[in-house]
Amino acid sequence: MTNYATRFKLMFKGIPKTSVIEQKRADLFNEYEELKKFTNSDKLKEYNSLVEEVNSEDFKARVQKIKSTKFKDTEEYKKLKEYNKLKKEKNIIAWKKLNGSEALNAFQTMDSSQELKDYLELEVFILSDDFKNLKKDILNTKFKDTEEYKKLKRLKELKKAKDIKNFFKIKDSALLENYNSIEQSGKLALLDFEKIMHSEEFIEAKKSKEFKTTDFFQQFTVYNSFIKSKEYKDYLKLKNSTAFKDFQTLSESDKLKEFDELEKEVNSQEFKEFKAEMEDKNRWKKTEEYKKEQEYLSLKKSKKFKVYFKFKKSQNYKYYTELIDSEQLSNYKELDEYINSDEFKNFKATMEDKNRFKKTEEYATLEKHKLLENDEKIKWFFSVKDSDKFNILKKWKLTFEDNFDNDTLDKDVWLTSFFWGKMMLNESYSLAHDKHLYTDGKNIEINNSILSIQVKNEKAKGKAWNPEFGFMEKEFDFTSGIINTAQSFRQKYGLFEAKVKLSNADNVQNDFWMAGEKMLPHIDIFKFNSLAKKEIITSNFWQAETNKNGFEKNQEKSVIPTLQNDYYIYSLEWTPEKLSWKINDYLIAEQTSGLPDEELFIQFSSGINDSSNQNNLPAGMEIDWIRCYKQNEE
Repeated sequence: MTNYATRFKLMFKGIPKTSVIEQKRADLFNEYEELKKFTNSDKLKEYNSLVEEVNSEDFKARVQKIKSTKFKDTEEYKKLKEYNKLKKEKNIIAWKKLNGSEALNAFQTMDSSQELKDYLELEVFILSDDFKNLKKDILNTKFKDTEEYKKLKRLKELKKAKDIKNFFKIKDSALLENYNSIEQSGKLALLDFEKIMHSEEFIEAKKSKEFKTTDFFQQFTVYNSFIKSKEYKDYLKLKNSTAFKDFQTLSESDKLKEFDELEKEVNSQEFKEFKAEMEDKNRWKKTEEYKKEQEYLSLKKSKKFKVYFKFKKSQNYKYYTELIDSEQLSNYKELDEYINSDEFKNFKATMEDKNRFKKTEEYATLEKHKLLENDEKIKWFFSVKDSDKFNILKKWKLTFEDNFDNDTLDKDVWLTSFFWGKMMLNESYSLAHDKHLYTDGKNIEINNSILSIQVKNEKAKGKAWNPEFGFMEKEFDFTSGIINTAQSFRQKYGLFEAKVKLSNADNVQNDFWMAGEKMLPHIDIFKFNSLAKKEIITSNFWQAETNKNGFEKNQEKSVIPTLQNDYYIYSLEWTPEKLSWKINDYLIAEQTSGLPDEELFIQFSSGINDSSNQNNLPAGMEIDWIRCYKQNEE
């Protein structure tokens, strides 16, 4: 054993009992909670408010003022004097006379009426440039000045055009009707017989005496009859005429399209109505604008509006409006209300009372402050609030806790197999050299809020990981359990604690450790093996490519014979600078090299080390609670 370990073995004679540690923690926590609760209490708020108030220069000045000031020295006296002066002012007297009068009420009624609003809107419209321009435009604009007149003129020009006249002459002619009839009838197909007439077969048949009895003769007769007919001659006459070619050209022209559009527009009811309106000499008088103009002129001459505008322009109303929002009138109203209030009357009476200080709120405030200043709770609060007594509680913030209050393990929090087995196989496995199989939760029990991981003497078949051959089926003589938070909780830096009672069985090993996505890094918060001289081992493993094993480690061993007798609190404090291992808040090891730089999860397991003694099984590790903290930011 190293000197370091020997030193710890001696020092552990002074490790406090777990019950003492937990009681001190509980007492400190409860007192701190009481401090936080009292910090927001109404009593403390009241006391602090009173302290701030009675020590303020304003409060001191008020007390001094109350004791020394006479009524004639007060602002209230000045207000009374100012009020009496304002009451005599001519403008205030005039305002009081006009305010609430029938004339003012009638004016205000009209001023807020929809009728006046409509009149003013009408006036704005009649006096607007838009109205004036519209009226001028209607009175001065003739039909000949419009675009519609230009369109009518253009239509007349087109109707006189020779090509348009010829177009409609052909369009409505019997020749075009005959032409379209032949084109659509299929009779032109008879002309195909001309090709047959030039054939040798037809020529030979025509020379024959029996020609008239042949099909050729019948076809020839029909063909000859058609080409000599009047309808075909009229068809050719129109088709070969220049006028017809002009007709076809004009049919697709923009000129004809323009003509059709203009004719349609000019013959529309809308155009006719517009033309009639523009040629109406009384057109202006028929508009809505003319009606509005006449309505405005009528209202302007009415008695009610004359009275309204006369009142509005009057000197009395001008005086009233100037005063109504003035500071002078506002001051008068405030003073009038205040001087006639019970508050002012009581103040005046109080100021003339020789014992008035003891009747003041300031005196009551001083008495209340004196009473709270001697309160035991207040004295305790100020004795601890700025001390370092609660620094350890302020340092940490709880990030994970399980007190195993339920009868079953929370599977949303805990995996009951190696994390890597869950990811790759979705089942539990052990290592090739293990004598026990980690079952998927069967060896985990919770009773009376205590979780136990039991190692049992029973055969089981499962997978074992061999680095050389991979996963292999193996027969095990023992079973055990493992739990970890790989799927629910990981953390980088902080305080990690568990209250644990180690197994009394010499052949059972208990482990509390931390790991991440890969096998490294790896921290043993403790590894306990009774066979190994009851040593508790704390370790840190990290990856090192230059090392032949691919990793390096720091490991400390401490012999503590009493650990199996009771529950102890095992903790690891992990900072960017170092790792610190403690038992019941007692430092047993520190390391500063190879510190992890990633989030790790926590893991607990038990296993069999020596299969020679099976009489002490089942046995295992008991866990009362697990807590993890993160350091609060400054």
